[in-house]
Amino acid sequence: MAIEPVYGDKLRERVIFLKRFFPHLEWGWPNEAKSRVSEQVFGGKLLLNQPINIEELAKTVTDGQLELMIQLSPLKDYYSFRGKYYTVRRGGIFDCVGSWEEVKAGVRQILKVHGKKGYALLKALAEVTEAHFEAIAIRASEICGERLYPSHLIAELRDKWDLAWEAGSRRYPKVGHA
Repeated sequence: MAIEPVYGDKLRERVIFLKRFFPHLEWGWPNEAKSRVSEQVFGGKLLLNQPINIEELAKTVTDGQLELMIQLSPLKDYYSFRGKYYTVRRGGIFDCVGSWEEVKAGVRQILKVHGKKGYALLKALAEVTEAHFEAIAIRASEICGERLYPSHLIAELRDKWDLAWEAGSRRYPKVGHA
């Protein structure tokens, strides 16, 4: 049985999903996450000493393989993912059903509570998959038309609505969106 390649929005969502939970696959050297995925999901067929092209992998991986992969992710306990086609709750609870309605309800609440500042931050986050905190603050300020210091709002997006996540070092934190 041939695997049908995935295109469009579903492909973009899979790429974001894989980059969030498996940045290790793109590394050009062997690592534990890449080894585990290769052995347990792909029967040892992934080349461990070369970077894996996430876009190509996203086209051919099955939903069942994605579900297996999430259990192997060292990041599953820290990040969630809520998209149109897939949902991952912290702890690696995977579902091939999107949580788009939850995301839209959260966005409506943010707009209601925070108005144009909430809109500016959401728009800045939507323009990128992830970016350094300073870049998000600058872009949100440009959109809003005034200087924003969005650290509290980003924390609220993360903690209350699970619509953002943070990664990176203390010196160079990155922010991404659900």
